[in-house]
Amino acid sequence: MSDFSIRKMQESDISRVLEISQKTETIAQWTEKQFFNELQRADSFCFVLGEDVFGFAVCWKVLDEFEISQIAISQDFRREGLGWNLLDFLLSFAKENSCNLVNLEVMESNFPALELYKKAGFEIVGKRKNYYSNSQNALLLTLDLREF
Repeated sequence: MSDFSIRKMQESDISRVLEISQKTETIAQWTEKQFFNELQRADSFCFVLGEDVFGFAVCWKVLDEFEISQIAISQDFRREGLGWNLLDFLLSFAKENSCNLVNLEVMESNFPALELYKKAGFEIVGKRKNYYSNSQNALLLTLDLREF
């Protein structure tokens, strides 16, 4: 059985994170340097799912808000509840770190992610037209953790 624990991302994980990211069309594509830089930032929290890295997330804490910037699960492990596990971990982490709001952007056509976020209680609060490099719109979602 595979290990699906969640831990802090390390520099040695970045090659696998890049591999997952490059196969995920519904997130902004970052470079290796951008992921390295995130590991150095005090306000950035980077996590991976599993010792062999089956998914990852990059988040920022700004005052009492938590921004989920990147979240992805390997194609081989999608639709198995791992996205929910990772999101649930992030929401608990945000709450434990005194955050009141969680924000994220999602590609308008990413129906599986939208379904996941709505199940978690996120609400669509805005739209950015032609936000992604493929000219797709971004939907802005927010979850108020004070209501949970």
